[in-house]
Amino acid sequence: MEIKIEGILTGKIYNRYELTNGSENFSFYYSEELNIGQQGSFTLIKDVKGYKCTEYNEKQVFEQLYLKLFQSLNSKNKEWLIKNDVAKRLNEHGILIIKHLIVSQKLGRKIIVRFHNDADGIAGGMAIQKLLGNILNYQNKGPIYSPDFAISDLSLLNNSFKPMVLLIDFGSTTESEEGLKLLKAAGIEVIIIDHHPYDKIPEIDHYLSPWMYNGDSYYPAGYIVCELASQFIENDKDAQLLDRLKRISLAGDKSKYYTPSEDEKKTAIILDYIATYSRFPNTLKFYDTVFEDENIMHSIGLTAEEKIEDIKQTAKHYIKEKDAGNIKIVLLQIDKLVNKHGFPSKSKATGAVFEMYDQCVLIAHGKKLITLRITPSLNISAREIIKTMKEKFPQGIISGGGHDVAASMRCDPDMTKIIVNEIIDYVKLAQQ
Repeated sequence: MEIKIEGILTGKIYNRYELTNGSENFSFYYSEELNIGQQGSFTLIKDVKGYKCTEYNEKQVFEQLYLKLFQSLNSKNKEWLIKNDVAKRLNEHGILIIKHLIVSQKLGRKIIVRFHNDADGIAGGMAIQKLLGNILNYQNKGPIYSPDFAISDLSLLNNSFKPMVLLIDFGSTTESEEGLKLLKAAGIEVIIIDHHPYDKIPEIDHYLSPWMYNGDSYYPAGYIVCELASQFIENDKDAQLLDRLKRISLAGDKSKYYTPSEDEKKTAIILDYIATYSRFPNTLKFYDTVFEDENIMHSIGLTAEEKIEDIKQTAKHYIKEKDAGNIKIVLLQIDKLVNKHGFPSKSKATGAVFEMYDQCVLIAHGKKLITLRITPSLNISAREIIKTMKEKFPQGIISGGGHDVAASMRCDPDMTKIIVNEIIDYVKLAQQ
């Protein structure tokens, strides 16, 4: 029997090729040399070895196949957990991005997904994995898409068909610009789904952020990805996992739009614990195992909670408190409190100590790091503080950014103490 297929070559082992038209996949052998990404009309016949290609006519079919598949995808119109105009706009824009990812994957485009190394980023990474299946997933070390990560991705995507990179829960700050420019120069399509504030929208192909729609940081990126992926997930087991993951994302980033259960808060801590000790680059395989095994979850949960409690008990030895008018300023020597590369991270430890106070500006400072936590009702923006410090000490701050109530910056060690004192003065002036 002879069949004619218009499609794209997605795989090759010696003289055996993989072909897709987006709806069906075929494996065939051919006497002539072809390359991954070649498109056209293939005439196949079946023999004892399987399908054999008897004729190949090259022509561009990607666009017509893409359009056909894109138009065939329908979302489930599921209501979001957060119900407001910002969520509605995120859904409308985000569905187009998710459909683009689904169709691109079906047509053999190579996709790398990088997700931030915390509960929010992990939730988003897992959601995309459940949606797209076998793609390259890597946990990113830190909140910046640095040139070394870009070079690594360039090497992995070398000579692949229409390559793409998706960043979840990071990549919006100016410190990621250099890495993103390297991808752009190489012709790699870039998508970012993030909830961190930006000074300007990154110059990439597709960008999704609550800040684009007058939202704020309390719509975590992993939550957004889970809600969007849920619109197209068919498997009931995966749909239930995504429903759980979106709640864990909200718990992990302490969204004001959702009150998590104790189990959800505990699971977020467990994911943070695993992320702290994971070797980079880390994929999502172990996280899948953890969610399947209650014994592992229980064991890690107990250890993580004990470590956080130890931090709170020990913190009093490394704290100084100052009063600035109606505001309490808490100075925390974070390097002395937290073991290097251990759990909780300096950021999570700062958050744990911050929870010990009803209202304060907490300044955690080490040799090279300053981390801020600010009670929202004080109406002082940690992001604005860092922006001001960058303007005042352009040579003293290596990188920095974050949210209005939680942000960090890496500093020149010779300047850290000076910058801490300047922040104290900033907070005092804010009350006048």
